[in-house]
Amino acid sequence: MDLPIVLSHKTAWRIYHARTVVERRMKWLASARDAGMRPQDNVPLLSVDPFGNAIDLEPLFSDIGLNDAGTCPRAIARTVRQAISRWSVAHDEDAALDLLVSFPSDRTGSKAVVTHVLGNLITAELVLPLAPDALIVCEPLCFVQAATWMSPLELIEYGYELCGRYTILEDDDYVEHEPFLSRAALRAWIDAHPNAPGAQRARRALASVRDGSRSPMETGTAMMIACPRKLGGLRFRGFELNKRIDVPRDHARFTTSSFFEIDLYIARAKAGVEYNGQAHEETTRSARDAERHGALSMLGYTMFTLTRGQFSSQLKLRRALNTIAAACNIPVDDSPAFQSAQNELRLFVIRRWATNRQK
Repeated sequence: MDLPIVLSHKTAWRIYHARTVVERRMKWLASARDAGMRPQDNVPLLSVDPFGNAIDLEPLFSDIGLNDAGTCPRAIARTVRQAISRWSVAHDEDAALDLLVSFPSDRTGSKAVVTHVLGNLITAELVLPLAPDALIVCEPLCFVQAATWMSPLELIEYGYELCGRYTILEDDDYVEHEPFLSRAALRAWIDAHPNAPGAQRARRALASVRDGSRSPMETGTAMMIACPRKLGGLRFRGFELNKRIDVPRDHARFTTSSFFEIDLYIARAKAGVEYNGQAHEETTRSARDAERHGALSMLGYTMFTLTRGQFSSQLKLRRALNTIAAACNIPVDDSPAFQSAQNELRLFVIRRWATNRQK
C-alpha cells in the first residue's frame, strides 16, 4: 500500500467528531482570530492569512508513525487504530478503516481496510494533513461522502452541525464553538465537484440547512420546519437562525438588553420561534425570557415557543407547529402519511435526550 494514506468516509467522520480533534480545531481557530486572521472555509484544520494562504502546515498529530508499519494494509490499519484511540476516537478493533484512493487499480484486497475510489487524482484541495504519512478528507468532502451512508435526516442534521456553532461528540454530548464552515462554502464546494459520489444527495440535503445553529435541539426545531414534507417537515426555508434584533434606545425602559438573538426568525411574518429546554425552566432564566418576549412584542415581533414537553408528544408538537404555520402562512399537509412522517422526524430529533444537554 502506498503512503501517504487518506482516511475517509466513516473513519474520517469519527475523527472529526472526537473531542481531542474538535478541541484542537477550536484552538487553531482562536489563534487565527487573535492574530487578526480568519480561517478559510475549505481548510478548517489550518490557519491561513487574509488571502487564504496556509501558514501553518504542522500536522494535527505526529504520533501515528506509519513508516514503522511498512506497507502492509493490516499493519497500517492497526497502527492508525491505535493512534486514533488515543485521540478519543471510538473504533472497533475489528472494523475496517475507510481509505480513499484515486483509481480502481489502487484498491487493496485486505479486509483490514475498505478502499473507496474517487475516480480522479486526490489533489491537495481534497485533503488535510493529519499526521506524518496520513491525510484526512476535508470536511466538505466528508459531508458529500456521508451522503453515501447516512439517511436523509442524518445528512441534513450533519449539515446543520457543519454550518453551526457546535459539534456532536461520539458520546452524544456536544461542544460549542465558532462555525467551522458556512452553507455557502459547502454549497460552493459541492458545485465545484458535481461528480463526486454522493454530491447530488448532499446538495438536496443542503437545501434544508441554514447557518448558525447553536445546539442539536435548535437544529431539531429548524428541521421540523425546513425538511421536505416526505421527511416530516413543513418544507419552509424562508428563515434565519439566530437573527440579531437591536433594541432602539427609546425602548430601553422595557429591557436591560441592547439586542436579542431570535433562534429561528421568519422575516415575512416578523415572527420568531424558539426552543425552550430544561435550562429555560429555571426561575431566573424564565424571568429573563419573559422580559425578552415582552420587549420583542413591543417591537412588533410575534414570538412562538416550542418546549421539551411539546417535543415529547406527537399531538402537542403537531398543534404547536400548526399554529406557527397558520401565523406565517405556511401550507400544512393534513394527510395521515405526513403526520406519520412528522412523528418520525420528531422521534429522530429527540433521540439523544438521554445524554444530550437540551438548550
